[in-house]
Amino acid sequence: MTASLRATATLAFFIPARRAIRIAQLLSCVQPLSGFTSMMWAAS
Repeated sequence: MTASLRATATLAFFIPARRAIRIAQLLSCVQPLSGFTSMMWAAS
């Protein structure tokens, strides 16, 4: 495997991984809010 091919494969792996981590972080920020909203809905 050439160095450029390896670099491309590494980038192709890490970019989606970083994006997935970012999405997970956003979801974890939103999760308490959605839990609070569902509690409000249940109470009403």
